[in-house]
Amino acid sequence: QHVQARNFEEAIAAFEAFIEDYPESPLRANGHYWLGELHSSRSELDLAAEAFTTVIHDYPESNKVPDALYKLGLLKARQGQPDESKQLLEQVQREYPDSNAAGMAGDFLSQSGL
Repeated sequence: QHVQARNFEEAIAAFEAFIEDYPESPLRANGHYWLGELHSSRSELDLAAEAFTTVIHDYPESNKVPDALYKLGLLKARQGQPDESKQLLEQVQREYPDSNAAGMAGDFLSQSGL
């Protein structure tokens, strides 16, 4: 509800509380992913990168991994790290070729010239 209302500060607090309060929840990866999205929307790029990296490394079986790789690739481009961006976007295409994230990664790579 906080995300839809664009109350990002409250949404961040709610997702952080969820992650802390439900350590065994299978939805923890989603919580970290949405923290990444929220921090990214506020241009808190280091915090966003940390959240997406948590999804990738701590929840490798999550269906959010391809999206987290894609979003982290975009963040690296925004942070002026084109080589890391390209590596992450190509990883999405290689490891998750049938995902929506792979298609978006290909589009970004083509349009950005990375």
